[in-house]
Amino acid sequence: MFRVLSFSLLALVAISSCNGALDATFTAGSGGCDVIEAVITKITLANVFPNDYGFLRRIAYAESRGGLDASMKGSGPWAVSESMLNATQTVLSSGQANGTTSSPSVVRDFNFLEPLRMALANSTILRNAQGAPIIWTSVTFGQLSQPLYSALASRLYLHLLLRRTGMTIENDRVRLDKQAEFWSKNFVGDGKTAPSAAEETRLSELFVNRTRELDDLCACTADVDMAFVMDMSGSVGGTDFRLSTQFAANIAQSFVVGANATRVALITYSSNPIVNFRFTAYNTTSAVYQAILSAPYRGGGTDTGKAIQAMIESIFGLNYIPTTQPPPPATTTSPPTTATTPANIGGDSEFPADNEIPVVTIPPTTSVPVAIQSRVGIVVTDGRSNNPLKEQALRAHQLGITLFAIGVGKADAAELDEIASDPNSAHVYHVGEFSVIENIRTSIRQRSCRASAPVDIGVTVTGVLDEGESQFVSIGLSPDEPTITVSVAATTGSLDVYASFDFPNPSAALNDFFGQVMEGNAADFVLENPQITLNGGGRRRRQATTGSGGNTTTNNQLYISVLGRGPTNQFTLSVNNGGMTTRAPDSSGEHLRVSAWLLTSCAMLVVYLFSL
Repeated sequence: MFRVLSFSLLALVAISSCNGALDATFTAGSGGCDVIEAVITKITLANVFPNDYGFLRRIAYAESRGGLDASMKGSGPWAVSESMLNATQTVLSSGQANGTTSSPSVVRDFNFLEPLRMALANSTILRNAQGAPIIWTSVTFGQLSQPLYSALASRLYLHLLLRRTGMTIENDRVRLDKQAEFWSKNFVGDGKTAPSAAEETRLSELFVNRTRELDDLCACTADVDMAFVMDMSGSVGGTDFRLSTQFAANIAQSFVVGANATRVALITYSSNPIVNFRFTAYNTTSAVYQAILSAPYRGGGTDTGKAIQAMIESIFGLNYIPTTQPPPPATTTSPPTTATTPANIGGDSEFPADNEIPVVTIPPTTSVPVAIQSRVGIVVTDGRSNNPLKEQALRAHQLGITLFAIGVGKADAAELDEIASDPNSAHVYHVGEFSVIENIRTSIRQRSCRASAPVDIGVTVTGVLDEGESQFVSIGLSPDEPTITVSVAATTGSLDVYASFDFPNPSAALNDFFGQVMEGNAADFVLENPQITLNGGGRRRRQATTGSGGNTTTNNQLYISVLGRGPTNQFTLSVNNGGMTTRAPDSSGEHLRVSAWLLTSCAMLVVYLFSL
């Protein structure tokens, strides 16, 4: 299990908790934005269920405002009734006991739910509070007061109802009005009595209104570098291309765009990609919005692989130094012609031919701090690529670009899976036609905002956060280093720092470690690397479920969230292998060990609390 091994005090640092890991998804009666997001993170990462297009999150807010309604505490944020729980368990128990049954409908229900039950039992992410498998037929109604169990019951019940009602067409699933209608008919009152037309209208409006409250209350405010890669092949057509660019423009409009905020780039493609504009072209939200809408339609074939290559090399490469590396040293010689940026950055430019692809050489890591930003690519396509794309998609994943694959109509499902980052349940969207693509905008915006910025071991990065804004970071861990030192300094403002070895976007509701750094101070948090297997040491390599159907792969990541607490919060962050960084020791000349430091801190905290 994770441990804080030691803590280096470079100045006075306030730690608001003397405990280690926190998982509020098992805390009965808990709720709120962080708890709901923690539950959704677990379920999404487990990849047991298909993409629900934000439906599960919305149900929590429609039912109980995310668990904040006191009357709903007994059955958790999703307000699942005992009969709804029984409906899922009865189907599974009947099938397990009899193998077959005379009722064809029960057979169909069992065959529909049984794969999910098996995947849930085998999942290494969706475990109970003791770390044991969740055996769904043994879950009690009392356990639904815990947010994770409440969500799983609601999601299994939803899955069962989707089969019974036939709501499997993607166009219906993604539409907010259809989700509202489905909830009002099937969840309110357990769906036993159909509501009147007037009551259905009232309930549907409640669902929509609370969804909008959710979007405002729990909006993610992180900045990202976002590249849109938009299919403009002949099969798309001019009308649908306009719908897709309107979709992209609306996503961009939901961010604050600026040189030191979210930056946006656009590639359109058919047989060849066109770089419409790069990150440095526009510094206001309105300018980016208009630029996306002004992209011309050209038609042609479909080479999605080459478009992704253009995104990597011409957007995140030629005119974009990766944020985990320092800028290249100044040079007095003229660069080669194949490595120059086209003069018309604000306009469109053809991506160079294969033998002219520019190569950016990144110098070795230094101690020079560099700005941090998450990298996101959003690929929209309606068909199959003329050439293989897997190699380019894999390159993007390895470079830390979070890729979303949005398929429309007859888009190839296997290719969408190749394009998308893991897990597919969070990054693959498939809609029936361009006319409904706008319905997934909020989900894409929320998930892209929460993408992690990759940071290399030994590199120092800087960031600036507004109050309540977070920066999400991921660090690849070495399988041979037993300890990692996370160094955080607050130049201005104050910071909450959360870390997790299992879950992206750690928060107050789900973390392995939490600390605070006050203005003008810095701290080194020395953590045990849980990926290491020591002979006879009782430690084992952790597993994270990222494959299809709950298959496990080794998770070699450390995830960090830095949350700004002051009006403006400027920070530096670095992660180094080993028990200490190269920072100078504190004023006493020594690094303090956590055992003595925590005992002192906890004692002081207790005295302070009792003095209030």
